[in-house]
Amino acid sequence: PPTPKDVEILWKYLPNPGVGREEFHGIFLSRYRQLSQMLWKRPQLKSAISITNLKRVRDQKEVAVIGMVQTISPFKDGRKMLELEDPTGSINVLIPHAIPGADELVEDEVIGIVGGPGRDIIFANELIFPEVPTNNEWPSPQTNSKVAFIADIHAGSKKFNSETWDNFVLWVNGRPDIKYVLIGGDLVDGIGLYKGQEEELEVDTVEAEFDYLASLISQINRDKQLIIIPGNHDPTNDSEPRQPIPREFAKPLYQQSNVRLLSDPSMVSLEGVSILLYHGTSMDGVIASIDSIRSTAYDQPYQVQRQLLKKRHLSPIFGKNRLLPGNEDHLTIKTIPHVFFTGHIHTVGMSNYRGIRLISAGSFQERTEFQKKLGHHPTPGKFVEMDLATGTCQLIDFSGPVSPL
Repeated sequence: PPTPKDVEILWKYLPNPGVGREEFHGIFLSRYRQLSQMLWKRPQLKSAISITNLKRVRDQKEVAVIGMVQTISPFKDGRKMLELEDPTGSINVLIPHAIPGADELVEDEVIGIVGGPGRDIIFANELIFPEVPTNNEWPSPQTNSKVAFIADIHAGSKKFNSETWDNFVLWVNGRPDIKYVLIGGDLVDGIGLYKGQEEELEVDTVEAEFDYLASLISQINRDKQLIIIPGNHDPTNDSEPRQPIPREFAKPLYQQSNVRLLSDPSMVSLEGVSILLYHGTSMDGVIASIDSIRSTAYDQPYQVQRQLLKKRHLSPIFGKNRLLPGNEDHLTIKTIPHVFFTGHIHTVGMSNYRGIRLISAGSFQERTEFQKKLGHHPTPGKFVEMDLATGTCQLIDFSGPVSPL
C-alpha cells in the first residue's frame, strides 16, 4: 500500500476566522494582484501601464494595459464594449469580434489588452488571458500505481444507484494497482437545498446520510488511500472555498487512517504527480456566460475546464457562484497542476490541455428530474482510471465493459 510520504498535501484552504463579510474588496484586489503578475510576464504586456497613465500616452500608436472586466456590452455586429478597471481607474475597451478569445470573455476576470489609445477608450488589437504555459511535461514517476477518480455519490438520494456502487467497490478492491481513490464532492444529497428535495430523499437527515456514506466508504479496502473534498450538496460552508466536511458529520471517516478529508479546492501530490481537485460549482455560471460552449460543455466538460485554466481562476464570475469574503483570493490557479479533476456536472470526460490531464467524473446518482428539465444528459456509473507513470487515462463503465481512452 502507499505510504504517507507518497501523498503530499500541496494546498488546502484554511479559514481566517477574523475576516468579516465586508472583505469582498480584498478578494478583488488580491485577484488583480495575483493575475496581473502572471500577465506581466507575457512579452506583449511587459510595458503595460496603469489606466490612469493612459492620458499621457495618447500620441502612441499602441499601448498595453492589464485590468479586470467590470462590464461587457455586446453590439449587434459582434463587437463588444468592455469597461476595464485597475486600482487606478477604469476605461472603455472596444473589442472587435474577430480578435481571438473575444467570445470567451466573462465579467470579473483579469486580462491584458494591447491596442490603440483614443479619448477615454482603447481600440483593442489583441486580447491576452493569464493562461497556463504550453507543453507542460508529465513527471513520469517510477511507479506502478493507478488512481480512480469518482464524484457525486449523493448518498441519501432516491436516485443513488447502490448497484453501481457495489460494482465499483468490487472492481476497486480487486485491483491492487489502484492505490488511490479521489472523490470530487457531493458525497451526500443534503437536506433542504432546493424546493421539493424532500420528495427525492431516501434518507431525511444529514446525520443519517453521513452514516450511510460511511458504511459505503468503509467497503473500500484499507490499502487504498482516499482523498475526499466536499461539494455544494455537502454540509459545510455554502461559499467557495469550502472547508472540509466537519468532524461532527463525518467522524467515522476521520477515524479511518486511509481517508483524508480536504477543502474544495485542494491540491495534492501523489508520488510526484500534482492534482488540482475542484468540485466545480462555478462551471454552471461559466458555461451560461460563454456562447461558444453553452450548448456542448455539459456533454464535454473539458471545454469549461479549459476556460478555467485559461483564465487561471476556478470561479471567475462574481455573483454566479458564492465566494467567501477575505483578504486573499484563494481560487486563483497559482501552481500549474499535472491533473485538473472536477465533478458536479455528472458527466465523465477526459482530455489534455497543454499537457495537463483534464478529468471529469460521472456520478452514482441517476438522472434527476431537474437535469431533465435543463436538458442535461449525465453519465452515471462512468468514471476514470489514470496511470500515474504515464498519465494515460481510460474510461471505467460499471454498466458495461471497460473501454480504453
